[in-house]
Amino acid sequence: MIISGYTFSEPKQINATDNIERAAVYIVMTHNSQSWYYLYVGQTNDVAKRFDQHEKWSCWQRNQQSEGLFVAISLEPNKDKRLAIETQLRNVLPGLPCNRQ
Repeated sequence: MIISGYTFSEPKQINATDNIERAAVYIVMTHNSQSWYYLYVGQTNDVAKRFDQHEKWSCWQRNQQSEGLFVAISLEPNKDKRLAIETQLRNVLPGLPCNRQ
């Protein structure tokens, strides 16, 4: 899936993500029967460990729609590039209530 010009994986439920260590930019999103809603953009050097210990977990849960929490990832090994992509996405994507708190 293409989001603001970047290639991301198809969204997977957060509890269904693989446990392979990967550096990536990620977008936490939620879905109801009609639309996707972006909740948070972040970056990490280890996707496998990031979600279960994330400080914004409670915000994601408060804002989730009926279909649950999902994540789409864009693999990027270079930290400087990840930070630049994260910043750009935070500036252009609508919503992102958990980045704004």
